[in-house]
Amino acid sequence: MTGDPPFEFAWFKDGQKLVDIRGVSIRHIDDFTSNLVISKVDADSNGNYTCRVSNSAGIDEKSAILSVKDAPQISPFLFQRTEFRYAGIRQCAVMIGDPPFEFTWFKDGQKLTNIHGVSIGKFDDFTSNLVISKVDAGSNGNYTCKVANNAGLDEKSAMLSVKDAPIIGPFHFSGELDVGMRATVVCAVMRGEPPFNSHGTKMDNS
Repeated sequence: MTGDPPFEFAWFKDGQKLVDIRGVSIRHIDDFTSNLVISKVDADSNGNYTCRVSNSAGIDEKSAILSVKDAPQISPFLFQRTEFRYAGIRQCAVMIGDPPFEFTWFKDGQKLTNIHGVSIGKFDDFTSNLVISKVDAGSNGNYTCKVANNAGLDEKSAMLSVKDAPIIGPFHFSGELDVGMRATVVCAVMRGEPPFNSHGTKMDNS
């Protein structure tokens, strides 16, 4: 702003002199101006930057802190299937990024909150848990975890598709049966989703 050329410009990061390296360049615009250019700013660019100018009469310097956060990146998650039930706890974990984070869970595009049978908890600064206390066919849907910080956001989704276990209606043998007669009964599934594996069992009541 004031002073008589010629000037000598020098740039520093955290006390270390900067030179033209990959991603960082220093440009002298004119006798009074030097530019520092960072081609791609990310969390590795964070630090205390200093511009120092000197001439035969003395020196001056000014500094500024660069503090950049990485946008979050979430690890994919799945619902693990058992025969008719799925694990009811899922974790949404941030693998890359800088806190604080805001976690939000959705089911089929609708925001989830702590309601009957569903709870959302923060395990730590990088992890949120979704707990479904009783998983059944009514829990089916597309579940999404969205994480945001000041630098951006990320989201991952997983489909929960669970079948109800079969429930068979009662049956009985009617009438008097003699040896050699044919008897027929119906085994009917009252609730549950096919395909089913049918197995007949004879009980020995003797």
